[in-house]
Amino acid sequence: MSSNEYDVAESGAIIGALIRNGVLPADGPPVTEQHHAILRDIGAAFVDDVIVFQGATQWADNEVIEPPIDNKYIVMKRDALDVWMGQFRDMARQVLQGRFVDTSSLPPVTDLGLPDAVVIRRQDLFSPPALDAYANSILIAVEALKADSAGYSSNLVLRLQALARYFHAQAVAAWDTDRKMPD
Repeated sequence: MSSNEYDVAESGAIIGALIRNGVLPADGPPVTEQHHAILRDIGAAFVDDVIVFQGATQWADNEVIEPPIDNKYIVMKRDALDVWMGQFRDMARQVLQGRFVDTSSLPPVTDLGLPDAVVIRRQDLFSPPALDAYANSILIAVEALKADSAGYSSNLVLRLQALARYFHAQAVAAWDTDRKMPD
């Protein structure tokens, strides 16, 4: 089977591997054509002994690949930076007025960084399809919530749809950006 082909046997292998690795419960409902369609739509693949599922890789022996420490970018929430900048401005004003300022209460700005954040720049060659894939995976969750009336929450669906629109808009902007290989 070529890497561009997809069939029910391949999605069955993916589902089987997910069950063996404890990602899906073994005693769950039977796998339907809808499950296979969802796997096909999100681009899941089973290559050799590796499950490739929405860009995340888990080796079949349950080895988890730890994310690397990002030494290039620091990502922080805007409101946390705004609070920090307000404190910094207040201290700077006091220094300019000749007052003694104890700066120990102001943490280094790098401490505001979110350790689980990842940067995908629109200029990166691979960003448009990655952002579109993220938006589409959110929409699959929306469809799953709508299909499962017990789990349906209109507020949650609206929130997820807004997230999907945001990432799709980022993908559209990335497609319109002069892109280059990431460095």
